[in-house]
Amino acid sequence: MGFLSMLFRTGKLNADPEQQALAAAMIDSVENNRGFATRVIFEILVRNNWSPSEQRNRIAHAASMVKVYRADLYPKVKEMARHLYATTDV
Repeated sequence: MGFLSMLFRTGKLNADPEQQALAAAMIDSVENNRGFATRVIFEILVRNNWSPSEQRNRIAHAASMVKVYRADLYPKVKEMARHLYATTDV
């Protein structure tokens, strides 16, 4: 993927309401000590009918969004994202 197309995809993902919802659900899960996976996270992944590959891309991108907006929560979100990434085949 070229640099410009990667920038376009990043911007497109950042603006996607479902991507924002996924990042918010990850923040909520960590803030409220709900563990690695919440019903809301899985609902977002399933309702969008994303392939397992797309789910993993979305999880990684959501974690990077958290790094920018809530750096204080990033270490825990990163750990959750790694777990979800490794087991995602919803």
